[in-house]
Amino acid sequence: MDLKDPKTQKIFLAGIGLFLVVYFWYVKIYQGYESKIIARAQEYELIQTELKNVEMKFRSLGALKDEYRLLTYRYRGVERLLPEAQSVPDFLSGIHSAAMESNSEVVEITPLGVTADGFYNRDAYRVKINTTYHDLGWFLADVANFPFIVNVSNLEMQEVLKENAEAPVDEVQGHTVTALFTLTTYFVQPSEKLVLFDM
Repeated sequence: MDLKDPKTQKIFLAGIGLFLVVYFWYVKIYQGYESKIIARAQEYELIQTELKNVEMKFRSLGALKDEYRLLTYRYRGVERLLPEAQSVPDFLSGIHSAAMESNSEVVEITPLGVTADGFYNRDAYRVKINTTYHDLGWFLADVANFPFIVNVSNLEMQEVLKENAEAPVDEVQGHTVTALFTLTTYFVQPSEKLVLFDM
């Protein structure tokens, strides 16, 4: 190869020129675009992953909705037993109805106050009734059938005596016992109330 030959020099210069053009193209243009291409490829993969996650969630959404509906249905059943608010009128109306059905006489109802216990409140009342032993069972059975939870505790019974006499039995009403007991109802604390969504 003769370097003095103008033809060889032109080929050599053309090769160097081509090399420089390719080098500058690679350094200035291709590498700048390559980093953008890599960033876009990573973004594309991230979007694909998110789409797959959304698709999986969408497939399980129906099952989640069904489970939520079932749990909501069960919760509403429990909610009736454990109301979200104190309902004194319903309680007193229920006591009155139970007393009338069992031929009992409510002598006294004393509120004992509301106390907090976990996520619910206890609302206790001391109740005194005149009745018979059999009708007391009937009264307590009616109380047990209230549409909300009511517990009976501290039951005490005494004979009913005639006024100014030692002999038992109130002959007018036919009551033979005086029962004194505590009735406790429960309701959910306002801060613990669940917010349910329709789906």
